[in-house]
Amino acid sequence: MCLRYQAKTTNKHARVMAWENLMPRFYFNLVSGDKHIADKAGKEFPTLNDAHAHARTLIDKILFHVGHDDAAAWKVVISNDEHDAQMIVPFPVSVMFGNQRRGAS
Repeated sequence: MCLRYQAKTTNKHARVMAWENLMPRFYFNLVSGDKHIADKAGKEFPTLNDAHAHARTLIDKILFHVGHDDAAAWKVVISNDEHDAQMIVPFPVSVMFGNQRRGAS
């Protein structure tokens, strides 16, 4: 959990000092070889585990809309406000899906 100091002014001469509890912000960058799609907005989650669950949901949505072609090369790099990688989540590729696709050709 992050804490941020915030000074609030209630009138011209008095300041109220308060500490806000903030959830950490995570960024979900898509990376594949020389391709990089940066997440500039990020999203707040209480824990890295929650951020991981969001990355898995993001991957599922991407694969649903664009398919599994070249999916093995992509991954989601979860980073923090300092742009430090916290976790790398690879795109899963179903062996069964690949076999079905080759059999249909």
